[in-house]
Amino acid sequence: ADAPSVEGYVTETGAAYSASRGYGWVRQDSLGQPSAQHVAYSMEPQTRDRNKIADQRLDTLIQMRPIAGDLTKGAWEMAVPDGTYLVSLSAGDASYVNSTSTVNVEGRRAIDAVTPTTAAPFASGSATVTVTDGRLTVDAIGGTNVKLNWVRVRSKLSGPPSVSAT
Repeated sequence: ADAPSVEGYVTETGAAYSASRGYGWVRQDSLGQPSAQHVAYSMEPQTRDRNKIADQRLDTLIQMRPIAGDLTKGAWEMAVPDGTYLVSLSAGDASYVNSTSTVNVEGRRAIDAVTPTTAAPFASGSATVTVTDGRLTVDAIGGTNVKLNWVRVRSKLSGPPSVSAT
């Protein structure tokens, strides 16, 4: 929450999903239920601002699928009208290369099992998806210690971003 904001992006602090805000985090283990039954969950303790690189979009992260401790695996959701969206995102960590980044959007792979290196610590990808339940869902199922940096969502009908979060 204390990290500098990035122009053109909404700052994502790891707060639990809220219908009034229209986006936020849910427990990954609740994704098998209808979206109305996804369990809102605060991921705030799993956010990091590394203060290692100038690009704040990459310097900050949230541990979606941690490997250590009792941290809960989470998924990010945003309320959107049913329709088709282009979702772009980045995963990685400026300080550690101890992940295998797999990130899915509406169950479709946007980043597929990328192992970072010190020379290339970040992976980015995108997916065109169709939302039919009123919530666009981003998860890290299939990855290990996945750290999400930023997400950009664009409606395929209107073009401009609906929201971008860092």
